[in-house]
Amino acid sequence: LSSACSAAHTGAQTHRPCTLQTPARRLRREQALMARLRAALVLATASALVIPTQPVLTRYAAGKVLEAAEAKAKDEDWPVTICVCDGGGVPLCLARLDGAFPASVTLATEKARTAAQFRKPTLDLESAANDKRPALIASGFTVLGGGEPIFVDGYCVGAVGVSGVLPTEDAEVAKAGASAICPTTAPPDTVPKKVSFQ
Repeated sequence: LSSACSAAHTGAQTHRPCTLQTPARRLRREQALMARLRAALVLATASALVIPTQPVLTRYAAGKVLEAAEAKAKDEDWPVTICVCDGGGVPLCLARLDGAFPASVTLATEKARTAAQFRKPTLDLESAANDKRPALIASGFTVLGGGEPIFVDGYCVGAVGVSGVLPTEDAEVAKAGASAICPTTAPPDTVPKKVSFQ
C-alpha cells in the first residue's frame, strides 16, 4: 500500500480498499474525462456546422442573363424592361430598353421577385389566377406572365422579369435570358461546373 493508504488504514481492524487517489490515478481519470468531453464537443460542433450549400447567381452571371434577354428583345423589336434578381428576389441588374414605358421597370422587378420566390414561371401563376386560384391576385405578388425562374443543380438561384409587351412575349424574352445560364457563364478565371435545368 502507498504511504497515504497505510496512513488512512492505521489502526483499522479490517482492510478496506483504498479510496484515496494517487496523483497519477487522478491525472489519468481527468485525462479520460477530458477526452470524452472533447469527443462530445467535436460531435456536437460537427453536426451543428453541417450546412447545405447551394449555387448562387453572381453579378457576372446575372449580366449574361440580362444580355441574352436583351438580345432576344432587340431581335423582336420589343421595347421592354428586363430585371434579373437573385434567389430571394433582390434585383442584381436591370435594363430599360428604348421605348419601354416607365411602369415596366416596377413590373419587371416584381415579376422577377415573384418568379424567384414562387420558383415558378409567372405565366403559370397568371393562368392559375385566371382559372382556379383567383386569390393569387390579392397575394401581393405580380402574377402576370414575364417572370422566369433560373435553376442550377435543382436550386432556384434567381429569376428574370420582363415587362413591356404581351405577357406571352415578355415570357419569351425571360426564357431567353434564363437559358443563358450554362457552364460558360462562369467568370474566365474559374473552372466551369456542370449545371442542370428544371
